[in-house]
Amino acid sequence: MVRTRLMVALRLRVIAAAFAVIALGLAGPAGSGAFSSAGDGSTFQELSATGPGAAAGPSSTATSSCVWKWKKKIVIRKVHRHGKVKRIRKVRYYRVCVPVKPPVVDPARLGVRAFEYGLTLSRQTLVAGDTIVELNNAGEDAHNLHITRIDSGADVAIPETPASAINKVRFDTTPGTYRLFCSLPDHAALGMDATIEVTAP
Repeated sequence: MVRTRLMVALRLRVIAAAFAVIALGLAGPAGSGAFSSAGDGSTFQELSATGPGAAAGPSSTATSSCVWKWKKKIVIRKVHRHGKVKRIRKVRYYRVCVPVKPPVVDPARLGVRAFEYGLTLSRQTLVAGDTIVELNNAGEDAHNLHITRIDSGADVAIPETPASAINKVRFDTTPGTYRLFCSLPDHAALGMDATIEVTAP
């Protein structure tokens, strides 16, 4: 009689645990548990199978730079009962927070067409940050291009470029007004002089 009662109690516990695991799986991405490191830069949250009402979502700080993905693992425990060793199999669900790489931002680009004697810009404004300026010498003489921030005098230059050639420079810009000009004798005075506005992102 005692053995029969023990067997019935054991079966009821197994059934209850199975229902708890099923309910936890149906609860979706919500869960509870502590955040831990997975050793590869990702974070995981392990869930205890205590029923559908114990779930709570991860904090906003943990999800701001990663994407949560569900995984499960099988845990086998050995338990000594009535002089025998029994293997208990449990399923634990956890979420892995996979880091998200920041999007690659393309540099701002400005094309400058040089000729005798003038400069034609491909645009009138630029967004501050990583910038590529390309000089296309469409004239008959060699020309260079200086890019100078007016208020500070900071200068970046594209060296003297032969006729029908293209040259470029890459640098970081900050909000403000920039002057573009050819520094060869009298070229700026003859018209190879222009300005462009750089705005904040």
